Amino acid sequence: MLRRISSLVGKGHIQLNSVYTNATPKAFLSSCKHMMDVPKIHAVPGRVLMDEKVELQIEGLKPGAAVTVKSFLEEKGMKFGAYAHFIANSNGEVNTATSPSLGGSYTGTDAMGLYWSMVPEPGQRDGLRLMKKDVTTPYNVHISLLSGYIDPYSPNNNKVQVPVAETYVERLYMADNVERIPVREGALRGALFVPKGPDTFPGVMDLFGSGGGLIEHRAALLASRGFVVLALAYFSYEDLPDDFLDVDLAYFKEGAEWLSHHPSVTPGGIGVIGTSKGAQIALLMGVYFPQVIKAVVNVSGPAYQFFQAMKFGDEIIDTVDQDYTKATMSSDGICFKNIYPKEIQDEWVIKVELIEVPLLLFFGEDDSLFDAHQSAEIFSERLRSYGHKDYEIHVYDGAGHLIEPPYAPHCKGSFHKYLGTNMAWGGDAQAHIKAEVHHWKRTLEFFRKHLSAPLPSRL
Repeated sequence: MLRRISSLVGKGHIQLNSVYTNATPKAFLSSCKHMMDVPKIHAVPGRVLMDEKVELQIEGLKPGAAVTVKSFLEEKGMKFGAYAHFIANSNGEVNTATSPSLGGSYTGTDAMGLYWSMVPEPGQRDGLRLMKKDVTTPYNVHISLLSGYIDPYSPNNNKVQVPVAETYVERLYMADNVERIPVREGALRGALFVPKGPDTFPGVMDLFGSGGGLIEHRAALLASRGFVVLALAYFSYEDLPDDFLDVDLAYFKEGAEWLSHHPSVTPGGIGVIGTSKGAQIALLMGVYFPQVIKAVVNVSGPAYQFFQAMKFGDEIIDTVDQDYTKATMSSDGICFKNIYPKEIQDEWVIKVELIEVPLLLFFGEDDSLFDAHQSAEIFSERLRSYGHKDYEIHVYDGAGHLIEPPYAPHCKGSFHKYLGTNMAWGGDAQAHIKAEVHHWKRTLEFFRKHLSAPLPSRL
């Protein structure tokens, strides 16, 4: 039975830790008369892991004052921002966790709206995606309070807006008690994230998709929650093959065995999580390497092999037929959803029924790469008919392909390095973040249950 999730939001950890300035323009004091006191803005907490909530608490306004709160960050030259409009309550206060945004980048009550609704600031190239390259450093998010309702991105807004108050929020993927270790063991290339401490921790291998390279942000955050995680690159990185066609499934077996025997990893097998093409590799590892794989999480991986074929020694695991003339273009990029056959032949389907360990599968209904409902139904039918005892399938209404740990900016399309063009990923931002919150909560619960993880670590 497919479970459809539309909205679930978790609670964040609260503590006081903030920075603000008392610099207040005279125009705000004299013309707006919004002041009861010098306005202050507090970020609670001011330093937080990426999957935790942050409240912005504003005080010192006149009841009923109209204000704009803007978020901004710059990472490797890329600039992202968002803004929201609020009305101060009877005490002259605004709290982003309880006060609804009445306009701007998002509407409604959402403590994290000023983060997930961020978009590239005007004047930059198309296809930007905010993805942390150096996970040992935080995102430094600048928060500013402005007088009145302002659209900072309007072409008619030529004035320099001087903030009434400011604060900063540090958002981290890697907790202080996690160590990052580069991995160059034999053919393996990647990064290992190890929580510090005398105990062993459950091991997880983390795989991403057809863009290649090494992607570390999810691995760092999983380690911050109490796992030893290997972010494994498999092509287009250092001395690894430049093309996916040259990658052998045996490489992932080598990685799984290396991780499972690491002195920091609890014996008895590891889990594997993958996104897109990495999700399909994760499923194949469950099929072919049951002696080392203990739990599998599939994020946005279709029921059939796509992109390029996979080899395992002399065996070729072939792809579904793909008619690229049926690809379409949108403002977000190229969409591959219609290039696959309406009827999927059995020979193309990943044999999930052969996986004996627990399975957790996530799909976004608005995925632009493939028909998520079709793949979810194929997996559901095969697992049910073969009597698999422990699996979950979640299809999220309005979610796209890039289902990530919360609360990064939603990305509807970005440049794909391997294909050399912008790709559409799909998803409505507000529905997508709800899916991400639920998927991340279930992923942590799933691995803790099946890999016997300890309690999550804290900053």
